[in-house]
Amino acid sequence: MGEFMRFITPIFCTLIFLSTSGFADDQSETLEHHSCNYAKGKDLEDVMSVAKIWDEWADDAFTAPYQAFIFTPFFVDGNDFDFDFFWVGVTDTPSQMGRVNDEFVAKGADMQKKFDRTSKCPGHSLATSHTIRSYEKPGEAGYVTIWSCTLQDSASLEEASRADAEWALWMTDNKIPGGLYRWDLGAGTPRNTTFDFYQIWVNSSLEERGLAMEKYHELDGDSAANKIYGDGIYDCDIPRVWLSTPVGGKS
Repeated sequence: MGEFMRFITPIFCTLIFLSTSGFADDQSETLEHHSCNYAKGKDLEDVMSVAKIWDEWADDAFTAPYQAFIFTPFFVDGNDFDFDFFWVGVTDTPSQMGRVNDEFVAKGADMQKKFDRTSKCPGHSLATSHTIRSYEKPGEAGYVTIWSCTLQDSASLEEASRADAEWALWMTDNKIPGGLYRWDLGAGTPRNTTFDFYQIWVNSSLEERGLAMEKYHELDGDSAANKIYGDGIYDCDIPRVWLSTPVGGKS
């Protein structure tokens, strides 16, 4: 088994940031996701320059907490994706996300034009992030491993949540680092989507990620995963790794 979240259970095909170490039973956040391509002649530096302006603008424009991250590809096959980067915005509740979007529609026309000069973002969707095990360095940059996962026909999200919580405890007991999350799909998800949710593993560095994988093998994590997941609850595809960079927002 060569990748950590393949560790979670050998029956996998090859198998968000915001609080202190440990896991929380019912902690969730609301996410929005923009998939974007650079405008002609523009690059990440240009996008970050506009994001810096947006960060200052958001302090006055938004009346609800909102934190944003730009995800850029690291271990990714470019042929699998038709965008260059994606923007993830995080709020505590759906109503806060709605308020922030209302306020951007009302006040953000000029800011949108600045973004449009550097990138075009035709995809915009919502998701709910459920904390399985909180990231140890909330709000900081991290390497985010992402799988697309599908529930087995006989399984439920409740079963998946219970097993994931037990797995998070195993990680904590064995001092394996990293935050774990499940992102449930929401409005704006493409109609041809064939999976049920994203599984997320966040690490502060690639070395930390590699050390976690090594420790898993030393501890025979496959056996622990078999005890927790039994015959399997969900299957996931091959993981991709993105660098998540915080770009500010409304605190």
